[in-house]
Amino acid sequence: MLRGFFRLTEGATLYTTPEIGSSPMGKLPAGALVDVLGAREDFLRVLTPQDTFGYIARSTPMKLEEAIPKRSQ
Repeated sequence: MLRGFFRLTEGATLYTTPEIGSSPMGKLPAGALVDVLGAREDFLRVLTPQDTFGYIARSTPMKLEEAIPKRSQ
């Protein structure tokens, strides 16, 4: 999974946990910039512009704005 900043090309529901049936926290509009922190099954863990952590569907259309390089160990 590529880590970085992505711009949503369509709106997305933000969930509290990466589970089907999870409670929605709110909506992110098309054009929102999110920091993708990781992936779990069908969800991506993101940090929103409001400094809120949550999960969006992995299938959410988005485009890469800036990749974050992997740390060398």
